[in-house]
Amino acid sequence: MTHTKAGPPVTIEGLSRGWPGAIVLITRLGDPTPLRRAAVFLFDLPAGGFVWVEPHAWDPFGPSSPASHSRPRATWALISAQHPQKGFFYEDPEETGEKGLVFPLVRYDSPPTADLEAFYDQEVAGGLDLVAERERIRPLVVAGSDT
Repeated sequence: MTHTKAGPPVTIEGLSRGWPGAIVLITRLGDPTPLRRAAVFLFDLPAGGFVWVEPHAWDPFGPSSPASHSRPRATWALISAQHPQKGFFYEDPEETGEKGLVFPLVRYDSPPTADLEAFYDQEVAGGLDLVAERERIRPLVVAGSDT
């Protein structure tokens, strides 16, 4: 949880709730190429940090890799206190030199964006209620770690 100049605490879930998906850009010490991941939902963890859920969590054949990724010890800060909707930076002491940037989906041709667009085209257009799904998924990923 962080604070804006206006004062009220900002949570990652509250910040990202209205986003059309998110991109998680991860850098690690010694690796010059950032890793890009797509996120349908972002949640705060009770003891701090956050978790994100990737679009392939809804793959009808099951996810090919963990569909959620937690950063339980991550600390984070808004990119802009005046414009919190722009996203946030994070740093994770448990991951070797990991730092990241999380921001709302911006449509451009890249694998994470294509994954999110496919999710919305298939699942949401097919009738998936995102509000209900967020409530269904939250206890599964917040109570556990990576799924």
